[in-house]
Amino acid sequence: MGAFYSQRVKARTLGVLIAGVAGVSLLILLLPHADTLRERDTEIFVPIALAIGLGLVVGAGRVGETALRLGVVAGIATVGVANYVLGPAALVPVMYTWIALYVFAFFRRIEAGGYMVLLGVTFALVVSEQQVTSPVVRWLLGIGTPIVAGLLLSMVVRLAVDLTEVLQESEEQTSALSESAPNAFLTVDARDVVGRWNHEAERLFGYNAA
Repeated sequence: MGAFYSQRVKARTLGVLIAGVAGVSLLILLLPHADTLRERDTEIFVPIALAIGLGLVVGAGRVGETALRLGVVAGIATVGVANYVLGPAALVPVMYTWIALYVFAFFRRIEAGGYMVLLGVTFALVVSEQQVTSPVVRWLLGIGTPIVAGLLLSMVVRLAVDLTEVLQESEEQTSALSESAPNAFLTVDARDVVGRWNHEAERLFGYNAA
């Protein structure tokens, strides 16, 4: 599934995600917020996360496979830190859904599952530090929801990939049949534009397909 997207697209999307975490964190800091928010820590966190995100966006074309995987780990850590500094009052666990959708869209399920394990560990550490009622329920909702959403997205992406492969295979078969046909073969769309033109058609009409 990962091969369906270019490395540049993966890196740029991850950068936008991390920058989005920074932006939301800044917005929560600027707006009236609960006393549980760690203001000083948030002020330090926001520019660091923003720099990481923008760095990935700007340098997307130079990001290799290893760097991308490290970037995903950094993204998971960024979401974990955001949950910690912003406190339990904010609905920050929804950010875990962002990273889950990302890994399930751009990586194979087994790889995405590994990232989700790391995600679950980081959220468990955050919840253990927060004074919240029903921490287990909070953890299950915070991790279970992203996993379900990610799996659903991966199914949709897999279907899109399969359909694309079927269309490509059909296109190749049609091209092979037209080129091997003993008679002139051409296709015309609704605007009377010729879409396909085999060698026999070239010989018959005297025009090259190019």
